[in-house]
Amino acid sequence: MVSSFGVMFFDDPAAAFTNLRAALRPGGRLAFLTWQDDSRNEVFGLPLRAFRTHGVPVGSGEHDLFAEPGEVAALLMGAGFAGVRAAAIHGLARIGADVADVLGYMRATSRVRDLLASLDEALARRVLATVAERLATRARPDGVWVETAAWLVTARAAGALA
Repeated sequence: MVSSFGVMFFDDPAAAFTNLRAALRPGGRLAFLTWQDDSRNEVFGLPLRAFRTHGVPVGSGEHDLFAEPGEVAALLMGAGFAGVRAAAIHGLARIGADVADVLGYMRATSRVRDLLASLDEALARRVLATVAERLATRARPDGVWVETAAWLVTARAAGALA
Protein backbone atom coordinates (compact mmCIF):
# COMPACT_ATOMS: atom_id res chain seq x y z
CA MET A 1 0.00 0.00 0.00
CA VAL A 2 1.36 3.43 -0.96
CA SER A 3 -0.09 6.84 -0.06
CA SER A 4 1.08 10.36 -0.77
CA PHE A 5 -0.28 12.69 1.93
CA GLY A 6 -3.58 10.81 2.24
CA VAL A 7 -3.36 8.95 5.55
CA MET A 8 -3.52 12.24 7.47
CA PHE A 9 -7.21 12.41 6.61
CA PHE A 10 -8.28 9.12 8.19
CA ASP A 11 -11.13 9.73 10.64
CA ASP A 12 -9.86 6.92 12.86
CA PRO A 13 -6.20 6.25 12.04
CA ALA A 14 -5.89 3.26 14.40
CA ALA A 15 -8.86 1.49 12.80
CA ALA A 16 -7.75 2.41 9.29
CA PHE A 17 -4.24 1.04 9.73
CA THR A 18 -5.59 -2.08 11.41
CA ASN A 19 -7.79 -2.62 8.34
CA LEU A 20 -4.86 -2.01 6.00
CA ARG A 21 -2.77 -4.50 7.97
CA ALA A 22 -5.55 -7.08 7.68
CA ALA A 23 -5.52 -6.62 3.89
CA LEU A 24 -1.78 -7.32 3.63
CA ARG A 25 0.01 -10.65 3.76
CA PRO A 26 2.64 -11.01 6.50
CA GLY A 27 5.64 -9.10 5.26
CA GLY A 28 3.49 -6.93 2.97
CA ARG A 29 4.77 -3.38 2.74
CA LEU A 30 3.25 -0.05 3.65
CA ALA A 31 4.71 3.30 2.57
CA PHE A 32 3.34 6.79 2.88
CA LEU A 33 4.35 10.43 2.89
CA THR A 34 3.12 12.77 5.59
CA TRP A 35 4.02 16.36 6.40
CA GLN A 36 6.43 17.22 9.16
CA ASP A 37 5.47 19.95 11.62
CA ASP A 38 4.03 23.18 10.14
CA SER A 39 7.10 25.12 11.28
CA ARG A 40 9.22 23.09 8.84
CA ASN A 41 6.92 23.65 5.85
CA GLU A 42 6.59 27.06 4.27
CA VAL A 43 3.28 26.11 2.68
CA PHE A 44 1.82 26.00 6.21
CA GLY A 45 4.34 27.99 8.24
CA LEU A 46 4.58 31.02 5.96
CA PRO A 47 1.03 32.27 6.61
CA LEU A 48 1.32 31.48 10.33
CA ARG A 49 4.49 33.57 10.56
CA ALA A 50 2.66 36.43 8.81
CA PHE A 51 -0.08 36.34 11.47
CA ARG A 52 2.59 36.43 14.19
CA THR A 53 4.32 39.38 12.48
CA HIS A 54 1.10 41.33 12.99
CA GLY A 55 0.74 40.28 16.63
CA VAL A 56 -1.92 37.64 16.01
CA PRO A 57 -1.46 34.60 18.25
CA VAL A 58 -1.77 31.43 16.21
CA GLY A 59 -1.53 28.89 19.02
CA SER A 60 -0.14 25.48 18.39
CA GLY A 61 -2.96 24.33 16.13
CA GLU A 62 -4.41 20.86 16.12
CA HIS A 63 -2.19 18.06 17.29
CA ASP A 64 -0.94 16.17 14.26
CA LEU A 65 0.18 12.69 15.24
CA PHE A 66 1.62 12.17 11.74
CA ALA A 67 4.13 15.02 12.26
CA GLU A 68 5.98 13.03 14.93
CA PRO A 69 7.72 9.79 13.87
CA GLY A 70 7.53 8.24 17.36
CA GLU A 71 3.76 8.62 17.45
CA VAL A 72 3.45 7.21 13.92
CA ALA A 73 5.59 4.20 14.88
CA ALA A 74 3.46 3.52 17.98
CA LEU A 75 0.28 3.79 15.92
CA LEU A 76 1.54 1.40 13.24
CA MET A 77 2.97 -1.14 15.68
CA GLY A 78 -0.36 -1.13 17.52
CA ALA A 79 -2.07 -1.90 14.21
CA GLY A 80 0.16 -4.92 13.51
CA PHE A 81 3.08 -3.45 11.59
CA ALA A 82 6.78 -3.93 12.31
CA GLY A 83 10.04 -2.43 11.10
CA VAL A 84 8.59 1.08 11.09
CA ARG A 85 10.97 3.70 9.74
CA ALA A 86 10.55 7.41 9.06
CA ALA A 87 13.03 9.11 6.74
CA ALA A 88 13.11 12.90 6.60
CA ILE A 89 12.52 14.31 3.12
CA HIS A 90 13.32 17.98 2.44
CA GLY A 91 13.10 19.97 -0.76
CA LEU A 92 11.39 22.58 -2.83
CA ALA A 93 7.83 22.06 -4.01
CA ARG A 94 5.81 24.03 -6.54
CA ILE A 95 2.58 24.96 -4.81
CA GLY A 96 0.93 27.08 -7.44
CA ALA A 97 1.15 28.97 -10.69
CA ASP A 98 1.50 32.42 -9.15
CA VAL A 99 1.08 34.36 -5.91
CA ALA A 100 -2.69 34.80 -6.35
CA ASP A 101 -3.13 31.06 -6.94
CA VAL A 102 -1.17 30.13 -3.80
CA LEU A 103 -2.79 32.84 -1.70
CA GLY A 104 -6.20 31.49 -2.68
CA TYR A 105 -5.15 28.00 -1.61
CA MET A 106 -3.73 29.21 1.71
CA ARG A 107 -6.84 31.29 2.49
CA ALA A 108 -8.99 28.18 2.00
CA THR A 109 -7.09 26.06 4.53
CA SER A 110 -9.10 25.68 7.72
CA ARG A 111 -6.48 27.16 10.03
CA VAL A 112 -5.86 30.30 7.95
CA ARG A 113 -9.57 30.71 7.25
CA ASP A 114 -10.39 30.51 10.97
CA LEU A 115 -7.60 32.92 11.92
CA LEU A 116 -8.69 35.44 9.28
CA ALA A 117 -12.30 35.21 10.47
CA SER A 118 -11.18 36.22 13.96
CA LEU A 119 -9.65 39.50 12.71
CA ASP A 120 -11.10 42.83 11.73
CA GLU A 121 -11.05 43.49 8.00
CA ALA A 122 -8.09 45.90 8.06
CA LEU A 123 -5.83 43.55 10.01
CA ALA A 124 -6.84 40.62 7.81
CA ARG A 125 -5.85 42.65 4.73
CA ARG A 126 -2.45 43.50 6.28
CA VAL A 127 -1.78 39.86 7.14
CA LEU A 128 -2.69 38.75 3.61
CA ALA A 129 -0.51 41.48 2.12
CA THR A 130 2.42 40.17 4.19
CA VAL A 131 1.75 36.62 3.01
CA ALA A 132 1.60 37.85 -0.61
CA GLU A 133 4.89 39.74 -0.22
CA ARG A 134 6.61 36.66 1.17
CA LEU A 135 5.18 34.45 -1.56
CA ALA A 136 6.40 36.92 -4.19
CA THR A 137 9.98 36.27 -3.07
CA ARG A 138 9.43 32.60 -3.87
CA ALA A 139 7.84 33.14 -7.29
CA ARG A 140 9.68 31.98 -10.39
CA PRO A 141 8.59 31.89 -14.03
CA ASP A 142 7.39 28.31 -13.53
CA GLY A 143 5.39 28.96 -10.34
CA VAL A 144 5.74 29.57 -6.63
CA TRP A 145 8.19 27.26 -4.87
CA VAL A 146 8.50 26.73 -1.12
CA GLU A 147 10.63 24.69 1.24
CA THR A 148 8.91 21.52 2.41
CA ALA A 149 9.60 18.79 4.92
CA ALA A 150 7.89 15.41 4.97
CA TRP A 151 8.34 11.95 6.45
CA LEU A 152 8.59 8.92 4.22
CA VAL A 153 7.20 6.27 6.52
CA THR A 154 7.70 2.61 5.68
CA ALA A 155 6.67 -0.53 7.54
CA ARG A 156 5.91 -4.17 6.92
CA ALA A 157 2.99 -6.26 8.04
CA ALA A 158 3.95 -8.31 11.07
CA GLY A 159 3.11 -12.05 11.31
CA ALA A 160 -0.42 -13.36 10.97
CA LEU A 161 -3.13 -11.48 12.85
CA ALA A 162 -5.06 -13.35 15.49
